[in-house]
Amino acid sequence: MKLYKIVFAGLCVLTLFTVSTCEFEYQDESVFPIPVVSKNDPAVSESAGKYSDNDSRKDIHDSFKNMAGDFQFILLGDDIIAYWDWDDMPNSSSYYNFGISGDDTANLIWRLKDGELSESITADYVVLHIGVNNVKNWQSAASVAAGIGEIIKLINKKLPYTQILLFSVLPYYDTAWDDEEEWEWDIASFMLSNIQSVNNIISKYDGFYNTSYIDVASSFFADGVFYDELFEPDDGYYSTPTAEGYGYLYDEILAVLSNSGDDD
Repeated sequence: MKLYKIVFAGLCVLTLFTVSTCEFEYQDESVFPIPVVSKNDPAVSESAGKYSDNDSRKDIHDSFKNMAGDFQFILLGDDIIAYWDWDDMPNSSSYYNFGISGDDTANLIWRLKDGELSESITADYVVLHIGVNNVKNWQSAASVAAGIGEIIKLINKKLPYTQILLFSVLPYYDTAWDDEEEWEWDIASFMLSNIQSVNNIISKYDGFYNTSYIDVASSFFADGVFYDELFEPDDGYYSTPTAEGYGYLYDEILAVLSNSGDDD
């Protein structure tokens, strides 16, 4: 079993990359504990998330806008969702996968405002994973969490009776970080600690807007150890779960169904 041990440079400010990940202001927590960021922040800006006309993702998005039906599950989000072959899951239920590889929170905000999850769709559950591509682009935990919060509000507005299953953001790893150079270790420390900071914030969304927060990240990264055998290797880059990794995600969903009595 190949493991990576990460020594954190700190959750707030790195020695080399002065990027803050924990100093921010919350909105009134009695309303919704979402960080306050500028409306022009790239994690929440609709204009920042809009696909260009020559972006191949736009065709996928346009096909999603025309989708109609009554599903038990809607899978919504980024690469983690897009590559999830739900048909391989045992006792898989009716679903539709709205995942698009490469998406960040701003992309998904724009997609929802541009017609996805139309009035012709109903669902018992929305399974949501989004945010890792924001972290890859050096966005702060507050910004990423704010983007996820805006997405939750949009989903709830479109599907007010649907339960949102919010997955924690999964970690990722690049073996280029294994370099002996100190700055490479600082990158690993920032990326992985920033993901943990995002998850600490969005865990507080549990109970708001029909949202249930599910900590799936701890099955892939815990106590400074990254479990790379749960990810598909892609030229030294580990971000997409293996079949076993997706099995962990599905087990968490089954646990939610069992607790709610919907596993019949």
